[in-house]
Amino acid sequence: MHKRIVTLILAGVLMLPTSSFAMENNKQGSTNGNVNVKKVSARQDTKEKMKKEMQEKLKYEYEMKDRMKKEMQEKLKYENEMKDKMKIEVKNSLEKEIKEKTKPEMIKKVRERIKTREEVKKEINEKIKKEMVEEIKKEMQEELKKEIKQELREEEKEAIKEKIRKKMIQKMKEDMRKKLKQEVKKERREQIKALKEAAKEAYDKEELIKIEERIKTLKEEYPNMRVLPVQNIISKKMNFKFDTPPVVKEGRTLLPVRGIAEGLKADISWDGETNEVTITKDGKNIVLKIDSNVAIVDGKEVELDSKAEIMNGRTVIPVRFVAENLGLKVKWDSEEESIEIEEEGSETIDETITEEDIEKELETEIETEVESEEVENNEVEAN
Repeated sequence: MHKRIVTLILAGVLMLPTSSFAMENNKQGSTNGNVNVKKVSARQDTKEKMKKEMQEKLKYEYEMKDRMKKEMQEKLKYENEMKDKMKIEVKNSLEKEIKEKTKPEMIKKVRERIKTREEVKKEINEKIKKEMVEEIKKEMQEELKKEIKQELREEEKEAIKEKIRKKMIQKMKEDMRKKLKQEVKKERREQIKALKEAAKEAYDKEELIKIEERIKTLKEEYPNMRVLPVQNIISKKMNFKFDTPPVVKEGRTLLPVRGIAEGLKADISWDGETNEVTITKDGKNIVLKIDSNVAIVDGKEVELDSKAEIMNGRTVIPVRFVAENLGLKVKWDSEEESIEIEEEGSETIDETITEEDIEKELETEIETEVESEEVENNEVEAN
């Protein structure tokens, strides 16, 4: 009995470590499993993280490529624009240089179209005379056919001829004056147009653009004032150039003082303290005070009907007063809105092309031709 109990106890003791070992193994297995799960989870997290990082890296690389591509395109665009700009600048520079070199020749060439008094007279005379003599011949022939009958005596026919001649000459004079007036007006317009073209040749494209901007500004600031194109100030011999346009205020034309002084080859000075501008030419001295109706001419006070002013940052002065006090001629053409300035002794266009000057000579020539014209009696009688 005791032996059996001992055996059982020994068996139990022997079995105890095995069970503990098993339990320990079970516990260790459970821990290892958890560790493995964690390891797998960590690996998955790492993969996801690496995947994300790879995607972000690829996205960044794509963005950088796009940015570099855009930058390259913008750079190429900028370079092309700069090339085009340089081409235009070089072209404009060359054109400007060529124009500056040829400008005096161009102005001279345009002014050569301005005819002398004798050339104008000859051209108009020839044109009117040719037309009118032919018309008068035809009308005389018709009148004679109506008046002269075959049975009339020779002296009666001559009396009728003389009567018709006088009638035709009177009619010729009336028609001639009308045509002459038209031709003179047309010739004046052409001469003024040629001088305007010559005046405009003095400006380049950039200068004209700047002047247009000033015209716009002046019209906005002075809506009741008329602004004239710079080429409307004309002269056969003098060259005028302005950086701001002439204006017409209350019927008086005001010009930029510097431009008019340089064109007249006069000296100019400005006194900022007294707001006075002084113009001197050939011993003549004119002092104009801004916003004053009184000027000083050779030391004497003279009342002005239009005062000097500052407009658009430029001093403008009454052109007629200044020009005439410097011994120059000024002619305003209302239809063309042009102002012609000429030196004393030179003729203005109106003085070069006058109806009275041409009329007397033309009338005499046509009258002589009509009086010397013999109408063939046979031709009249045959009809």
